[in-house]
Amino acid sequence: MVQPQENATSNANKPSEDEALKQVEAEPSLGPACAFFFLAACAFGSVALIATAWYISGNQAERASAALRSQLIPWVELSTLGPTDKVQIIDRLNELVADMDAERLEERQLTRLNFRLSGAPIFQWGVVEQIIAAVNQNTELSSKEKEDFGLETDRLLRTVQNGRLSMEQLQFATQTVAQQEVKTGRLSIRENVSAKELQECSRRIISLNDEAKTVKGSMDKSVSQVFRAIIEDALQIPVDPTP
Repeated sequence: MVQPQENATSNANKPSEDEALKQVEAEPSLGPACAFFFLAACAFGSVALIATAWYISGNQAERASAALRSQLIPWVELSTLGPTDKVQIIDRLNELVADMDAERLEERQLTRLNFRLSGAPIFQWGVVEQIIAAVNQNTELSSKEKEDFGLETDRLLRTVQNGRLSMEQLQFATQTVAQQEVKTGRLSIRENVSAKELQECSRRIISLNDEAKTVKGSMDKSVSQVFRAIIEDALQIPVDPTP
């Protein structure tokens, strides 16, 4: 696995998500011979990518439905996400499958879904929850450090909802305490993580939040609620302001 580098936190030269979506939507359809890949975020950066061709063609909805049904949903079922969030996320994915099978989604909505779900760090949130548990159980960290870490991970979830965190950045943030399975791409916490490693993870998370200019404060949404907000945002086609 290629390790993320220190400059993984830099967004200086990256377009905002809205700008990137506009660029994606502006691309002309190249027909069935051209395809882009729906990456089940979970395997981003892994040797074995969970990927299914999602064609920009008349079969786009069918291909997208197959990608969710056969690739992403099974991956989420075996993820380390909390049980309640896992059920809620899978339920929403199944709703998307039904909408795709019934051809209720427009091509632009499918394109936006592909953009938001490709490399989406929300599917790897289980590792963040594992790290939170490790921080709370660590006897060398102060109560203040534990409280601050909880607030910063809440803030990080808000950064995810705002579309300001990539999978590569999540890998970078958790690099000192987590490992990635080669076969599935899943991130999980390593055994016997030290207080210093947890403190470095905390510093990286704070840096990412500050760089994204995410507001501070506790998060009032669950992981599954954030996921649903991401989906709803993707399905909402912006109104063209030009007459």
